[in-house]
Amino acid sequence: MAERAGLPGAAEQLYGDFYDFLREGLWGYIPSGEEVPRDNSIFLLAEGIISVLIVAFGVLIYFLSLRDAWLNGKKTR
Repeated sequence: MAERAGLPGAAEQLYGDFYDFLREGLWGYIPSGEEVPRDNSIFLLAEGIISVLIVAFGVLIYFLSLRDAWLNGKKTR
């Protein structure tokens, strides 16, 4: 089986490292106004904002990588 190279592996690594934090953070971002026993909505909102920032950072890195590959492809023509 061929090994995947490049960004998909990096994206999987980023997702794998932050899986639990992103899952709980994005969940906490949505019901931030509801009363949830045991969880404080301020902490849920903070974790949600941090999770959105992590996802945005991952998407930014992904698109910068695609742009760099496209520019390098143009140079070789």
